[in-house]
Amino acid sequence: MGISRNQLRLINATPLLFHALKCLVALGISATVQLLSAQPEALALSLSPTSLSFTGTQGTTAPLSQPVTFWKSGSRTKSWTVSSPVSWATVNPASGSITTEKDTVSVSINLAGMAPGQYTTSIMITTVGPNGGVGKTAIPVSLTVAPSVSATGFTASPSSLAFSGTVGGPNTTGAIIVSNTGTTSLTVTWSEAVSWLIDVQPGSTQTIAAGQTATFTTTASSSGLAAGTYSGAATISGGGITKQIPVSLILSGTTATPSIRLTPTSLAFTGMAGGTNPAGQAFTLANPTGGTLTWTTSDNATWLALSAASGTTTTEVDSVNATVNLAGLAAGTYNATITITATGATNSPQVVPVSLTVSASTASSATLTWTANTDSDLAGYKIYSGTQSGMYGAPVSTGKVTSYVFTNLTKGTTYFFTVTAYDTAGNESPHAPEVSKSIF
Repeated sequence: MGISRNQLRLINATPLLFHALKCLVALGISATVQLLSAQPEALALSLSPTSLSFTGTQGTTAPLSQPVTFWKSGSRTKSWTVSSPVSWATVNPASGSITTEKDTVSVSINLAGMAPGQYTTSIMITTVGPNGGVGKTAIPVSLTVAPSVSATGFTASPSSLAFSGTVGGPNTTGAIIVSNTGTTSLTVTWSEAVSWLIDVQPGSTQTIAAGQTATFTTTASSSGLAAGTYSGAATISGGGITKQIPVSLILSGTTATPSIRLTPTSLAFTGMAGGTNPAGQAFTLANPTGGTLTWTTSDNATWLALSAASGTTTTEVDSVNATVNLAGLAAGTYNATITITATGATNSPQVVPVSLTVSASTASSATLTWTANTDSDLAGYKIYSGTQSGMYGAPVSTGKVTSYVFTNLTKGTTYFFTVTAYDTAGNESPHAPEVSKSIF
């Protein structure tokens, strides 16, 4: 019997169902049969979140664990296991079963022994269905391990200092920069026992804020050293940390060529004819190019004198004082030259021009003389002066001398003078006739 008037659709029928259908056809029963089986469950799980990211610091407490929730479609019960391919990531629980609920596992990180850097892995959840079907779902995991940060610590740069120079040459300097790498303020101290390191600036101890820097500048001196190589070490300590800074000095036997540097390069004096000498003035000699500067000084004026005629300069600064003598000099302008000579210096000789301006005196003098008194009881004379006739100031007693010089009289002024005699009893004679003198 055929089934031409019927349509038979068999879709994923089980063997038992197919056998029953064949029996119906054999009995002559016409039927339209449509069998639709259920769709299979998806093998992969759904995740929330779909990936994990952790951060931590080397040598510190591990970051907090993070949960992952997963679920599936359908209502069949499946068993699951979860595994990690790396030792630094672990999962709890490691297994279970899931039907229609949502399950959760916790992922933990272990930082022990891990160096700073970036790490990645995938944790795998494996499910097994009742018919033996296997599904795998990966959870990407990333981990960033940052370098450890100490509360105290510092670095020093450069790690050593190397100086060089010539015998008898100028001092040289070097600097070390100290960086505070910790999280708190740090006090560091510079110390050394190197005889040719003569100074450290701004001092042997500095306090540095977190993340900031400080600079130690030290000076090497070749004074008293022969040609050769010298070595030693400085120490920088702070926060329980000590760093040694090797230092070296190489001196060559080639002596640098000296030169003359004068400060100031000229001198100027002023004074008054017949007055007191002006204060002295100094100039300095320096040797900026190294080596030994052996110098002599000279001048070409009788009224000029120098405190030093010769000397030797290496790295120090020498001072020479110049003085002038106004004695016998009339009003006017005088010029002279100080000459500094140094054998072997690149710029010898050097000169210091000197000028002296002598102004005319604004004061003069008057000499008063008189005839001696012949009385036997004469004790002396009194001289009176004033700038108006007949009006005098306090007298000047002279004893039995018969002359007197009035000094520091102002020019352009007329002075009036008179003399009296006094005896041993203190009696004073009348004034002698008045005389006058005009000062021009």
